[in-house]
Amino acid sequence: MSGRSSRAIAAGALATGLAVALGACSPGSPTAPLSGQTTTTTRGPVPMSLTVWDQESTAPLDGVEQRLDAGFQRAYPNVTVHRRKVSFTNLKAAIQNAPTASRPDVVEVNQGHSDMGALVQAHLLRPLDSYAKVFDWMNRFPAGLRAQNSFSSDGKSFGTGSLYGVSQTGEMVGLFYDKAKLAALHLSMPKLWSGFEKQLPTIAAAGEQPIVFGNRDAFPAIGLFGLLHDQSAGPAAARNLVFGGSGARFDSAAVLTAAQTLQGWERNGYLSPGADGLSYEQAATDFAHGTGVYLITGTWEAATLAATMGANVGFVAPPPVTATGASTTSGGQGLAWTLTASSAHPDVAAAYLDYMTGPDAAQALVHAGELPATTSSAAVPAAGTVALDVMSAWQAVCRADGVVPYLDYSTPTMFRPLSAGLTGLIAGRATPTQFVASVQRAYATHPTSR
Repeated sequence: MSGRSSRAIAAGALATGLAVALGACSPGSPTAPLSGQTTTTTRGPVPMSLTVWDQESTAPLDGVEQRLDAGFQRAYPNVTVHRRKVSFTNLKAAIQNAPTASRPDVVEVNQGHSDMGALVQAHLLRPLDSYAKVFDWMNRFPAGLRAQNSFSSDGKSFGTGSLYGVSQTGEMVGLFYDKAKLAALHLSMPKLWSGFEKQLPTIAAAGEQPIVFGNRDAFPAIGLFGLLHDQSAGPAAARNLVFGGSGARFDSAAVLTAAQTLQGWERNGYLSPGADGLSYEQAATDFAHGTGVYLITGTWEAATLAATMGANVGFVAPPPVTATGASTTSGGQGLAWTLTASSAHPDVAAAYLDYMTGPDAAQALVHAGELPATTSSAAVPAAGTVALDVMSAWQAVCRADGVVPYLDYSTPTMFRPLSAGLTGLIAGRATPTQFVASVQRAYATHPTSR
């Protein structure tokens, strides 16, 4: 185990009375000391096991988790990790339905009301506030990211209360661009959002598609619209809307402005023609093979685009609205690693969470082409790659606390009315005023969930 983590555990034990690094435990005690710490029992390190449930069953994250589990066990030879892969769709039900004695110590949980909120409400998850202080997670993750893994103790208020999880990976919506095409048009990456908007008619007049966009799958419009709303509202107000803070409404001036912008882009031909009939995957493929100048989507597409475009693809966060401002955009994190309330070894499990989101994990994630959620990392992708663009943009946005949750997190059922409303807006079946009114009606039906 690294010196930093060892110091964190020891300092935390002194500050909070955790028994992880102290020797006041007898063999078989649920908080027996980890090997390699300041004290062990007279009978030597106490063997113990951790059961972990996660949904990382595919490459590359499956391999990352295997390597990290092995690294954790090397650091703590007396701890055996028993990992079980559970499908994303079954994770929540598996925890809810498992007998208490059969529940894991650590489980991945999706953020938002439907999963994390429901499990907190059922008292199945353990708050992590004390561990956040021990392991200095307050500095590892900015306030906006911590809020996405936080709930009130009754599980009803999202984005406030206690921290219930920490995440390995990050993601955000931004601008992928074709470097050669931008150069051929004698355009450079704009420094302000208004500069980006001014490029769109110039690109269209040159006979190029400004933005490649497909919305047949319904979810892409939420990411694009969220990015537009982030610019018109700013991060604090945009975050307040998702978390249901004071005065939050979908029929606000900022939401209306974003709706007008989106419909205007479609009418002016800045979005791919027939976007509602074009799949998300096909849009990304078209961009990778030379269609259009910009693709507005999430950082998860970086590796796929680079495989086809090589060094010709670049990525930036949305440029700031003002010269003195910072970039803000919609985004989030991978599933949260959480501690179950029934864990017999919560301190050891917390050390596992720290390792799985710490420097070794960041190195493994970067090596696998993934984006670590941590705001600083010694692991850096190769120069000149879109992976480095993505990491640099993510860290800059996070340092400014500019990552805003996706708008469909605002209620347990918001995805359907929001995606349907955006589809109608893009197709011209609804005006921006009608759109914001319809979404506000859906938002208002779930006041208790916020």
